[in-house]
Amino acid sequence: MTSPFIPIYRQFPTDDPRGLERQLVNFHNQISVAVNNKTIGTFDTNSVPNGERWFPASGSNSLRDGNRLVVQVSDGTSLTVAHGITLINQMTRLYGTFFDGTNWWPLPYVDLTNVNNQINVEVTSTQIVVTKGAGSPPTISKGIVVLEWV
Repeated sequence: MTSPFIPIYRQFPTDDPRGLERQLVNFHNQISVAVNNKTIGTFDTNSVPNGERWFPASGSNSLRDGNRLVVQVSDGTSLTVAHGITLINQMTRLYGTFFDGTNWWPLPYVDLTNVNNQINVEVTSTQIVVTKGAGSPPTISKGIVVLEWV
């Protein structure tokens, strides 16, 4: 596997135009691979590649590309939101945050003193489902759920 590291210094031939061309093409390829193998910091409400490469699926030799999607949730609309993703082989991360009008909280939310106040996040084949406990969990005035998958 190619490392996303690129040498800082490189000596290019000055007296061999064909050798210079080969090295420039090789250098461009190394830069492209290195940039594409870095985690990409784009968090969009449309599915985007996240730059991660995951181990091959069983029976395959090809690394799998990671993807990311950000979905907005709120009590005012719905805590069940269609994600529109059709090809999830495996979720790699599921996280988010929400705002209750005063404070920011993590999703999923764990209440250490009363389990009835917890907030769960679940991903089905078609939806993101945020479920609040039967107790008094914080209100979700707005929030985001981030899905990452291969």
